[in-house]
Amino acid sequence: MYIGTGGLQGDDTHDVFIAHNAFADVRAEAIDLKPHTHDLVVRGDVVESGSHFFHAAITVGAQAFEAPDMAVVVERNVVREFSGADVAGIGVGHGDAVVRDNVAGLVEGGCSLRTWTTFAGDARSVRFEGNTIAGRVCLDDGDQGTSLTDGLGAVEFVAPRR
Repeated sequence: MYIGTGGLQGDDTHDVFIAHNAFADVRAEAIDLKPHTHDLVVRGDVVESGSHFFHAAITVGAQAFEAPDMAVVVERNVVREFSGADVAGIGVGHGDAVVRDNVAGLVEGGCSLRTWTTFAGDARSVRFEGNTIAGRVCLDDGDQGTSLTDGLGAVEFVAPRR
């Protein structure tokens, strides 16, 4: 499910609520939030299985375009058994994003949570809060083929509630 066009300019897709979908055996991103979209909520979705050669099961702005703040909330989603050479369960490459209370299970060949080096402009804030993961967290990890290696996010971690 792609939200927005991923074009350099002109996409003003906004105020989108994506919730309670089930994805199985996907061969790309299950949910891909493109740059220039904003005010997006991804809540309660389940990605049961799938594979991709890069990006993530849930991908937030990985194209390295200077774009306004996306204002994204990714919460209470479950990613299980996603695989590929350089993939993630939930990946963020442009912000600002809050990623909270998700379960990111085994991501074979990749990371449960990831940020890339594709942040361009001022929207760089990523807050990982209360997530349960079964694999690695990879920060500033890869440019997604964009050649932008110094666009780093400002990442904050908040531990899961007990």
